[in-house]
Amino acid sequence: MGFFKKIAEKFKQGLAKSRENVMAKMGRLFTRGKIDEAFYEELEEILIAADIGVPTTLELMDELRREVKERKLTEAEQLAPLLAEKLTAMMSEREEEAELHLNPDGLSVLLFVGVNGVGKTTTIGKLAYLLKEQGKKVILAAGDTFWAGAIEQLQTWGQRLGVDVIHHQAGSDPAAVIFDAIAAARSRKADVLLCDTAGRLHNKVNLMQELSKIERVIRREVPDGPHEVLLVLD
Repeated sequence: MGFFKKIAEKFKQGLAKSRENVMAKMGRLFTRGKIDEAFYEELEEILIAADIGVPTTLELMDELRREVKERKLTEAEQLAPLLAEKLTAMMSEREEEAELHLNPDGLSVLLFVGVNGVGKTTTIGKLAYLLKEQGKKVILAAGDTFWAGAIEQLQTWGQRLGVDVIHHQAGSDPAAVIFDAIAAARSRKADVLLCDTAGRLHNKVNLMQELSKIERVIRREVPDGPHEVLLVLD
């Protein structure tokens, strides 16, 4: 499992640098004195730069202004605990919203889509690892039949994780791969089937029709599926 430890460590290091940068700016801001318009503007800039998102930042700023007025706060340091409280509550809500929708009573089918080179196959491998750690039996479907390397890459993940990979040869009908994968998942009593697909742009009609066919096959074989369609972005 050294491979995954290295990935996790690099990810933590990257987050730590971003967090330290944001916290340093916050620290300077909250120790500088009065709550005034300049304070609000700088706080807004820090939150947006922290990638919280413009709509969320504006909503948060409105709430802070209202609380400051109601509580008659004047010093910037008085606002720090309030901001921490609201950010924590916001993150808890986002965590609940971000939960995967899995079928509690049978097979869950997750379909991964996106353009070329954004890391769909790698994302599938990482999610398979997490699901397996939770005690779920996972099967992978190599639905990217356009490029032989994608099939091999998914097989490599399967070998690392000790999970089955259902695949056909390159150039095969991807919908047929998914059909066989669903049958295999059921016969092997799998909990989750993760389906890879070839990269495609929304304006490529034939490729979008191919994706529609894959979805039709899933819906026909698993009436409440796919349980999630996950768009992978770079």
